Amino acid sequence: MSQTVYSTSKAVATEAQADVELKHVVKLFNDEPAVRGLDLRVNQGEFFSILGPSGCGKTTTLRLIAGFETPTSGEVLIQGVNMSRTPAHRRPVNTVFQSYALFDHMSVKDNIGFGLKIKRMPSAQIRERVLDALKLVRMEAFADRLPTQLSGGQQQRVALARALVNRPAVMLLDEPLGALDLKLRKQMQVELSTLHRQLGITFIMVTHDQEEALSLSDRIAVMNAGQIEQIGTPSDIYDRPRTPFVADFIGDTNLMPGRIEGSRSGEKLHVVTETGLRVWIQAGGEHSREALSPSVVVSVRPEKVRLSQEPPTADNCYQGQVSHVMYLGTHVHWGVRLTSGEILTALQTNRGNALLTLDTPVYVYWGASDCRLLDSSSAPADAAV
Repeated sequence: MSQTVYSTSKAVATEAQADVELKHVVKLFNDEPAVRGLDLRVNQGEFFSILGPSGCGKTTTLRLIAGFETPTSGEVLIQGVNMSRTPAHRRPVNTVFQSYALFDHMSVKDNIGFGLKIKRMPSAQIRERVLDALKLVRMEAFADRLPTQLSGGQQQRVALARALVNRPAVMLLDEPLGALDLKLRKQMQVELSTLHRQLGITFIMVTHDQEEALSLSDRIAVMNAGQIEQIGTPSDIYDRPRTPFVADFIGDTNLMPGRIEGSRSGEKLHVVTETGLRVWIQAGGEHSREALSPSVVVSVRPEKVRLSQEPPTADNCYQGQVSHVMYLGTHVHWGVRLTSGEILTALQTNRGNALLTLDTPVYVYWGASDCRLLDSSSAPADAAV
């Protein structure tokens, strides 16, 4: 089966090509904003994820694209056409839900072909398309089974095939792996990524799972309180977060509010935290006194924090005691209570060494280049729309 069977447009994204655009979109429920003036552009062929906590507006955004919700104001464009008032069944999109939404009384092949039958497509053409879709998700041997005779992963493949058989321009995924156990989720993540590469069509996924979004996406939009805080590649979002919310939501981090108090030879900024820690941060680019307000938040990822029982040589080094130990198999997660009173977390690769016990005196340390400075005023205001 060729890629062009499903792809309705070129799979390679350019700056001039977009499959989905949201322009100044607002959605109110009982006069309460769920989405606040959203601007979003998803390029052709992208795997784009919308990530955020419960209640942030991500599912509402997906439903606005799908046509299950109508924007209070603003425009929803699909392949350049304003579809803000176009019903869901007339949009070139299909949605895969967390619950699968399969018909238990129908066989796998009948579930997949149901939408085509409703469209009164000729039987021979339905059979051909259903077979293509079954091959795509490797479910040919299960064509005559009922959904209740399938595992969760197999049901998810059927749901994907049912959406793909309609040859949509855009595939919408609403927490598609949320009902699966951890090991099966990992397997299905690989299959989703492979499927996306094979087809070359646009995937837009809503999830609250940070690891899932980081591993699958070309770009990610992080939402908070109905607004987008940051859009970028997975490495942009994780390594260069722009706000304290993004830094804290994507993975784990140590956040320390403070103020810029000075610099050293123009190469390092000196921040004093609210608890009195003196932290040195590599200056340059966004880390300049001119680009930041005096009030900042220092972000240090746990994997950048190292532990030692001997005094190390480092830009930032502090004394403390082990407050908790979490053995994770491949890694060990440490909590260290500093003499200043705050607790920092560290994540170290498990090298088979004996674990430190609680209350063991240790030093935590990291380099000036391991920190990121965030403007404490950069979170979006919770203003009325």
